[in-house]
Amino acid sequence: MDKLIEQIKRHEGYRQNVYRCPAGKVTIGYGYNLEANPLHLSSLEINHAHKSGMDKIEAERLLKLMVSRIIDQLEVAIPFINQLGPTRQDVLINMTYNLGLAGLLKFKKMLAAVKSGQYEKAAEEMLNSKWRSDVGNRAKELSMQMATGAYAQ
Repeated sequence: MDKLIEQIKRHEGYRQNVYRCPAGKVTIGYGYNLEANPLHLSSLEINHAHKSGMDKIEAERLLKLMVSRIIDQLEVAIPFINQLGPTRQDVLINMTYNLGLAGLLKFKKMLAAVKSGQYEKAAEEMLNSKWRSDVGNRAKELSMQMATGAYAQ
């Protein structure tokens, strides 16, 4: 899980203060979407984030909580995730962190390829998307990770 956390931190980048992500959502820390508020932060916590920002320790805590929540969601939505090796599981977790579960589930051809063990085809499907142009190198890195089953060196 350490490699995944570090990878997401690198992909998302850290911002102490509230900002609008490329999708226009109010965001803080390591890409935590305050508008969607998937961890149900209290209004007091959200107001504090707007006013005072969020330090790296708190941002990493939220990131780890989100990853745990995503794993639970993926085990229900795509149960075959448990048949994958941890590196390919991490690809789907990272994509879900970036896109949300609903966004990941739109990758129907990619998910069908993953389910059938066609990892190179899955990688091609990842690159054959608007998401690739939205996230650039993140998509290239994750597609290579899906194809090879290994983290980039």
